[in-house]
Amino acid sequence: MKDKEQRGITRREFMKTTTTAGAALVLAPSLAGKAFAAKRDHILIGHPNPSTGPLAGFGEASPWADNKAIDAIN
Repeated sequence: MKDKEQRGITRREFMKTTTTAGAALVLAPSLAGKAFAAKRDHILIGHPNPSTGPLAGFGEASPWADNKAIDAIN
């Protein structure tokens, strides 16, 4: 049932590759330095707002809602 020519990837190669990739993803944040935003003394908050195009109608109330949120926070 086994062919002499092997096609694709073996289970062992797959496990080795995914384990290496997973370890790299887990360790990557520890190798990075502090984020640039950590140097600020304030928090910057934003949100996507459709102000143009076919979805602009949904963004009409956004300035009003933004001001209400700012008033509630401050």
